[in-house]
Amino acid sequence: MIHGQSNKEVLLELKNFLQAQNPINHGAYISWPESETLPCHWKGIGCDEAGHVNFLDLSNSNIAGPSFSGFSCLTRHKNFPEICGNLTFLSVSSNSFTGRIDKLFDNCPKLKHVDLSWNSFTGIVWPGIERLRQFKANNNNLTEKISPGIFTTGFHGSVPPGIGSIAGFEELVLASNSFDGNIPMELTNCTNLKYLDISDNNFGGEVQDVFGKLTGMRSLLLQENNYTGGITSSGIHQLPNLIVLDLCYNQFSGDLPSEISSMKNLKVLMLEENNFSGKIPPTYGQLLRLQVLDLSFNSLSGEIPPDIGNLSSLLLLMLAGNQISDGMPAPYSNWTSVQPKLLIRLKTIIEQDSTNRS
Repeated sequence: MIHGQSNKEVLLELKNFLQAQNPINHGAYISWPESETLPCHWKGIGCDEAGHVNFLDLSNSNIAGPSFSGFSCLTRHKNFPEICGNLTFLSVSSNSFTGRIDKLFDNCPKLKHVDLSWNSFTGIVWPGIERLRQFKANNNNLTEKISPGIFTTGFHGSVPPGIGSIAGFEELVLASNSFDGNIPMELTNCTNLKYLDISDNNFGGEVQDVFGKLTGMRSLLLQENNYTGGITSSGIHQLPNLIVLDLCYNQFSGDLPSEISSMKNLKVLMLEENNFSGKIPPTYGQLLRLQVLDLSFNSLSGEIPPDIGNLSSLLLLMLAGNQISDGMPAPYSNWTSVQPKLLIRLKTIIEQDSTNRS
C-alpha cells in the first residue's frame, strides 16, 4: 500500500511544476515543506485515517494555463493515481484555468465535493457529476449542452431530466454560464437538494414552476436572469424551509409581492435592482427571523411601514435608490440591531448554517 511518504513526493512534484509555471504569483502550495515526513498538515491538504491524501484545496492560488496541466504532468508519476483514487474533496476555484473539464477526474472514484468555480473552463460538464454530493462550476464559460450520456439517454437540453437520479445532491451551483431556461421537473427528485444557484444565465420570462416544488430548499439564488414575473405563480413563496431568497438584478415590476410574508423561516431576502414600485408591504413585518432585507434600487415610495419595526433580528436594511421618505419613525427607537446607515449593496451573503451543507 502506498503511504503518505509517496503522496508527499507527488505533491512536491506538483509544487515544483506550479512554481515553475507561475514564477511570480504563488499560492499556498509554495509553503509545502520538504522537511516534513507526511503532508497531512500542509495548507490545503488533508488525509484520511490511513494517512492517504483525500483533500486538496488549490483555490485562490493564482494558477493559470490549460486545465490542470500540472495534474496532466503528474499522471506520468506512478504514485499519482493513488492520490487521485483517494480524493474526496477537490477545490481549484478562483484561479485562471482554461480548457475542458469533461475527462479530468475519471480516475477519482471517491470524489464527492468538486469546486471549479471562477475559472475559464469551457465545454461540457464532467460526466462523473452524477456521483457527487456537491458540484460548483459557476463563473466559467461552459456554453455547450450537458451531454445526455451523463445521466440517461434520449434527451436534450442544457439541464437534463436525468439529473433527478442524483438522489444525494445537496448543493448545485451552475451560475454565470449559458444554460437555457428548460429546468426539468425531474429536479424535484433530488430530495436532498438544499442549495441551488443558477444565477446569471439569462433565462427571462416567468420564474419556472419547478422551483416552487423543491420543498427541501434552504437557499435559492436566481439573480441576474431577466425574470419579469412568476414569484407567486411559481410557488417559491411557499417553500417551507427557505432561508435565503435572492431575486436581485432581474426585471420584476409592480408591487412587492405581499405573499412573501408567509415565509416564516426566511433570513435573507434580496430584491434589489428590479423595477418594483409602490410601498413596502406592512406584512413584511411578519418575517420575524429576517436578518437581511435588500430592496435597494427599485422605484419604491412612501414611508417605511411601522410594522418593519417588529423585525428584531434584522441586521441589514438596504433601501437606497428608491423614493423612500427619510428618517426612522418612532417604532424603531428600540431597534438596536440594525446598522445605522442604509447600505447600497450587499455583495456576499454567507448563510449561518453553510457548514452543515457539506
